[in-house]
Amino acid sequence: MEYRDFDLLIERAAQGYRAQVLNSPAGQATADFVLPFSDLELENVLLRLGRPVRTVRRLESTEMSTAKSFGEALFNAVFSGDVRACLRSSVDEAKRDNAGIRVRLRLADPALADLPWEFLYVKSVNRFLALSVQTPLIRYMDLPEVVQPIAVTPPIRVLVMISSPTDYPSLDVEAEWQRLNEALGDLIKAGTLLLERMEEATLAALQRRLRRSQYHIFHFIGHGEFDQTLQEGVLLLEREKQRGHRVGSQYLGMLLHDHESLRIAVLNACEGARSSKHDPFAGSAQTLVQQGIPAVIAMQFEIADDVAQTFAHELYGALADSYPIDAAVTEARKAIFAMGREVEWATPVLYLRAPDGRIFDVDRSAAVTPAATVAQPGPEAAPPPSVVTTQIEPLATMTPKEQSLALLRSAGRALGTGDFAGALEVLQHARALDPSSPALADLTAMAEGQRAVAETRAKLRAQFREQLDAAVALLTRHDLAAASARVVEALRLHPGDPEARAIQVQIARQMDEARVAAVAAGRPGASPARGDRAREAPPGPPVANPAAPRRSGDVGAKPASEPSAPGKPEAARKNPANDESDLQES
Repeated sequence: MEYRDFDLLIERAAQGYRAQVLNSPAGQATADFVLPFSDLELENVLLRLGRPVRTVRRLESTEMSTAKSFGEALFNAVFSGDVRACLRSSVDEAKRDNAGIRVRLRLADPALADLPWEFLYVKSVNRFLALSVQTPLIRYMDLPEVVQPIAVTPPIRVLVMISSPTDYPSLDVEAEWQRLNEALGDLIKAGTLLLERMEEATLAALQRRLRRSQYHIFHFIGHGEFDQTLQEGVLLLEREKQRGHRVGSQYLGMLLHDHESLRIAVLNACEGARSSKHDPFAGSAQTLVQQGIPAVIAMQFEIADDVAQTFAHELYGALADSYPIDAAVTEARKAIFAMGREVEWATPVLYLRAPDGRIFDVDRSAAVTPAATVAQPGPEAAPPPSVVTTQIEPLATMTPKEQSLALLRSAGRALGTGDFAGALEVLQHARALDPSSPALADLTAMAEGQRAVAETRAKLRAQFREQLDAAVALLTRHDLAAASARVVEALRLHPGDPEARAIQVQIARQMDEARVAAVAAGRPGASPARGDRAREAPPGPPVANPAAPRRSGDVGAKPASEPSAPGKPEAARKNPANDESDLQES
């Protein structure tokens, strides 16, 4: 779909703020306004919208009513007078050209960045602007560097970093990775997307990975917050021994900036979209855009796991279908809304500096159709049977270079599903056809590296299970000291494992019981039982309460020793509309 830009600058004025249309199909316009709510009212609204209650079953939830009231009041304040007339005329003009209107917000006052502009709501048509591909809403950051779309031959390569330091509330890293793969499974199997996971969530590991391979998207899952002292957005990465490392976004941006093919950063971490009231580039997302990333998607509220999965699936699928990034984000928002999540679709925020939203120029003719069958090539380059049904056309009709490219795509799909041995076997056939292919070395190194990692992890899992089984056997024989030592070793191999922690707690309880029994028997000075000596063993790392619901990137993640105090938000006041004239339905 084609779009016409509606550039809206919002800046401080003598009395409140000024909305100025810099560019639109209908020309320019200006209108002054004041925000229709106090700081306290805004805080209460954000608390309601940021923590929706999902157990309510009614035609329209309280959160939805709050979102509409807030969005309507904000729309009526900003789009008043000549600005509203200009928007209406621009929409009509664009429709005559069978185009949409891209609303590009330019927020000159940093204090406005924390407002959830994505909720702008037009009452007369009962529509949120950001929920329609006719009117995608972006936060535009005008920077001097020109952004041109890059040509991409599928698969789109996504580098995934999942960070869960041991001294902060833990994420289930394996579950996060599995959920992401399940959400994107059809895109991976179709050969349009390739996920690659970093085994270490450190800056050094990221630098090495970017140096050795090309990626198009950086996808971060973990904790994030806005540091009030530093007035800077930070992401929680890892350092030695998996301890937490608070990394300012400028450092992350410096690494990502030089990776020319990387065009999008997705930050699945809370407060990634938050900024300073004094510096428009202080937030995590804003800093990455300033450092040169054309598009950054960050979260302005907590985001539930299933919402994050749906968003990633629809976003990446739309990008593979050659949608502009703003339209792709809108498609993802609509998918979340269709799930019945009435307000969580507004959690992702798009910061963009690409003028037309074009990030990739995807060669869709190179996409692989899994259902297609192929003929066997000659014996010198016959692919393994598992690959025969995954090519786009018969290999016999291709040139050797085209056959090699088809096999490389097949190897990429095998990597995406974890079949490293199959990928390496396919790559051997591709090497016989086109040994000079630049992608061949990259995929081979990736497959060998991931196979080595998988083998190491399998070995560690086996050692962990051996230690845990031995601990259980020793516990049944009441050899508490030896059982405790085995559990400590198991936790060293798999820090935070809930099963191991449960056994450790059971051992500690039995030790306490033995000590109490010894005191009751009149032997307070007696040497402790073998199990009591195990109390000297170092405890396992702390883990989050498994019964508590967890969301990816909880707001303001803090070490387990520093829990945040809950608050009691006041009820938000409904903001009345001040103007009934608005967009007309087509």
